[in-house]
Amino acid sequence: MAYHSLRQDGDEWTWKFTTEVFRRSNKPDEWLTMGERLVQAPGRKAIVHGGLSQLFTPESAEYVRELGGGDIPIIAVPEARHHLMLDQPLSFVTALRSVLALWDNENQAKSN
Repeated sequence: MAYHSLRQDGDEWTWKFTTEVFRRSNKPDEWLTMGERLVQAPGRKAIVHGGLSQLFTPESAEYVRELGGGDIPIIAVPEARHHLMLDQPLSFVTALRSVLALWDNENQAKSN
């Protein structure tokens, strides 16, 4: 996040921000196929999102499930918006630890 979100301004660092971040792509297929690409991507996946996010909503989670992502853990961090690690750092860490513990338990069950 920092590499793409901060810029040097003289001797100090400041956040980059542009309203273009919230502008929709001119390529509709990028937005329309994002959920499908997520579900079809190889490997383990988990979605940890802000419970107050306007970018990933309960409807987004439902859509991922409808696309076949029923095995993807989807965890909402309460009181967080888009930047979870800034909004609710302790809850964010707890969510990540929960996902890692779940995956570790799955690995242990497979090896037994």
